[in-house]
Amino acid sequence: MKIKKFKLFDAILAMVCVILVTEACAPTAAIGNSQYFWWILLFLLFFIPYGLVSCELGTTYKDEKGIFTWVKRAFGNKWASRVSFYYWVNFPIWIASVTVLVISILEKILNLTFNLPIKFMIEIIFIGLVCLPGMTRLSRHKKIINFGTIIKVILMTGLGIIGIYTAITKGSATTFTLNSFLPEFNLQSLSFLSVIIFNFIGFEILATFQKQIKKPQKEFPKIVLISGILIALFYMLTSFGLSVAIPKEELSLATGLIESYEILLGINGGIVINIISIMFIITLFVSLLSWCEGVFLEAKAASDVGGMPKVFGYKTKKGYLLGGSLITFIASVLIILTEPFINSNVFWNFFALNLITLLLTYLPMFLAFLELRNKDKYLERPYKVPGNKIIINLIAYIPTIILVLAIILTILPTSFDYNSLMEKVPLMIGTILSIIIGEIFILKVKKD
Repeated sequence: MKIKKFKLFDAILAMVCVILVTEACAPTAAIGNSQYFWWILLFLLFFIPYGLVSCELGTTYKDEKGIFTWVKRAFGNKWASRVSFYYWVNFPIWIASVTVLVISILEKILNLTFNLPIKFMIEIIFIGLVCLPGMTRLSRHKKIINFGTIIKVILMTGLGIIGIYTAITKGSATTFTLNSFLPEFNLQSLSFLSVIIFNFIGFEILATFQKQIKKPQKEFPKIVLISGILIALFYMLTSFGLSVAIPKEELSLATGLIESYEILLGINGGIVINIISIMFIITLFVSLLSWCEGVFLEAKAASDVGGMPKVFGYKTKKGYLLGGSLITFIASVLIILTEPFINSNVFWNFFALNLITLLLTYLPMFLAFLELRNKDKYLERPYKVPGNKIIINLIAYIPTIILVLAIILTILPTSFDYNSLMEKVPLMIGTILSIIIGEIFILKVKKD
């Protein structure tokens, strides 16, 4: 089967589409004005090391299995399979959170509340629309990806520009003072820092582009740098628009973006808001679609060594990743079925669990980078992270520490009263279950 090629512009758009997720804008804005401090700090301490490491590993190990290959070579099949499981399991959880959000948007557009059977039917159709085409090569959806990215940029920059205009001409719902930009160290704000990290990760998917980019060793660093800067700017611009429209205490984590447009435009519903809402749904769909190939390839790699069920490795004669697509569909539907049993914010509970499982994926990645520098010291590296031993250690250990802290802060209750503790129960249960299921899977992993 002939593989289509990405040009540099297409690859940058694809990475922006993969990493730029509109549903993360409201949770990021919920941090408040101090988010800008955290954006800059995490860009320097997490994103830059992460991007450099991704470029070195992605161009050195020329296959399409990404983190699985890197961790496997460094620490063996068990750790690699553990990573692949977390990488996969976050995806149906993320699909579930987005599906819940899509329902909220549709109910807002139609000004009604779906009963449970209708809601489940729509959710299952949406999940199928993601998983079915997702089993094919990402480059086959290049036009859809590019279109979705353009919609994202219009939606996010539009809110930011209107927010700037409103702040200048009419004032802002949020007070912007020098002190307000200083970091807040309360659990309410810190619990959302994992969202900023989530907004930066995904560049290891470049490894799945090896055969789709003409000169990956030259293009990967450019793709990472350009798309990383663009992503940070888009998020901060959008967050500013959200802050101008709605104080962080009143911001809906699910539909805050649409509500901000309503406030800034001075309209309640109507055709303009409906168009914006449909654009929002398109961006949600395209974000999920752009992750499918990378996730399914990781799961297949784990299934090849017994770390995940063999069905994940099933491919059609044309090379489509049917096994991963089918199991992801089933898992997403099963997760959605738990929705009636979650009393607190359903979208945030699903989304936060997605954050935790995804961040767990990256914990071994930076340590694997160090290990491979020693194990494969004589292996040719088309791109090599510059720096002496001290710098290389800092590049590996600082992001690892940040990931650990982000996971802990996401799980911790914002206060220790009964209601706050109960709000975290679904998240804690989901995290524990995910870890247990992952450990059960790796019991059958083949020896190294």
